[in-house]
Amino acid sequence: MTTRGILSAMKFSNHRSGVKVIFQNNDDQDIFLANNVVRPEQIEFTKGSGINLEEYSYVDEPTDGTINIIFTARMVKEKGIIDLIEAAKILRTQYEGNIKFLLCGRLTPNKSGITEEYLHKHCDGKYICWLGERNDVKQLLEKSHIMAFPSYYREGVPKSLIEASAIGRPIITCDSVGCRDVVDDGINGFLIKPKNPQILADKLEILINDKALRRKMGEKAREKAEHEFSIQTVIDTHLKIYNQLSK
Repeated sequence: MTTRGILSAMKFSNHRSGVKVIFQNNDDQDIFLANNVVRPEQIEFTKGSGINLEEYSYVDEPTDGTINIIFTARMVKEKGIIDLIEAAKILRTQYEGNIKFLLCGRLTPNKSGITEEYLHKHCDGKYICWLGERNDVKQLLEKSHIMAFPSYYREGVPKSLIEASAIGRPIITCDSVGCRDVVDDGINGFLIKPKNPQILADKLEILINDKALRRKMGEKAREKAEHEFSIQTVIDTHLKIYNQLSK
């Protein structure tokens, strides 16, 4: 079925009484409204699935050692892994020994998956480190300085970015669906064009060299998390919908 056909079928199923539609990013909401799949009064909105802001509390960046640039997601091409590795290579001559790239995430068998062979070839375990699937992502974020997430995958709202925001880390991500809902360009991070390692490297270099800017953006990231990403807000929204529909 074509995209138009899917939207037509959804329009038929949604244009009934007692139907609410929850959106997690502005792009998807706009598409559904533009195609008359939903009516404005049917819409509820939460940015992502929320996060426990007490568990993921603000933590100052580490003051000793190398600057850690972290990426957390499945090892899928559309998540921007190759672009991040290429950006790391651009910065290597000048910054090796002072910065480290931490790639955290599991392999995936789908056709867009990055192979283990590719990761072993390009990750030396010192400057670029593939950590595999981890259960201590929160602790890794606390030990990091910058979140780099050059994804052009059609995201909902990436949990990785919400977690980094809550911890208080500046974010560099693509100006793409879902990602742009987390970052206000120049405020709590940078939005960049997809598939451009040089621009990614340039923005990374700005943050690498400016501790005060990292702190300022990290504080703004935490503020945004508190205003927009609280799990309690998501729970309250869902409970409100259930109460409305049960009457």
